[in-house]
Amino acid sequence: MTKKQNDIFEAAKKLFYKFGVRRVTIEDICEEANASKMTFYKYFPNKIELVKAVVDNYFSNAMEKYREMMQSEITAEEKIRRTFELKLESAMGLEMDFLADLYKYPDDALKEHLNVWKQRSIDLTKSWFIEMQQNGLIIKELNFPVFMLYADAIQSFVLNDETMNFFGTTRELTHTVSRLLLYGITERKGEENPTE
Repeated sequence: MTKKQNDIFEAAKKLFYKFGVRRVTIEDICEEANASKMTFYKYFPNKIELVKAVVDNYFSNAMEKYREMMQSEITAEEKIRRTFELKLESAMGLEMDFLADLYKYPDDALKEHLNVWKQRSIDLTKSWFIEMQQNGLIIKELNFPVFMLYADAIQSFVLNDETMNFFGTTRELTHTVSRLLLYGITERKGEENPTE
């Protein structure tokens, strides 16, 4: 990527994250990047292709962090807690207008592009789920579609503003939620300091 192409990309990312896709024009991006429209079209045929590049950057970075964490030697509980932390970090780095615009934007090519990333994420999660289940870390009675429904419900609970108001830090929230997911509401006996 040339410097000017990167300037356009970074300007678009900043504006899309802040205002959403629909409200940001090519003119806005060019002004933010200090680039002409001619320069814009030299690198990107249209706004949708630039949106796709921003989406690719966002999802590939998020999935790489997730892959690295899942391949690390940390415990199953820590992996689940870190999964929630990574999702929260990703969600909090974006304005909701950007996400809403992405999934409601009336462009079939963009919708298909997002569906490809969604399927990649599901496939990665499924491979982790199967590995954990085969290693006896997830109960064998739980099937993957039910797990995904449960995980989606927990994610909605975690990302709810009211839920977040009860916790001082993201780490505190994700620690509590991962313990709820793994152990329910019962206290674990013999645990030295369950809040660390």
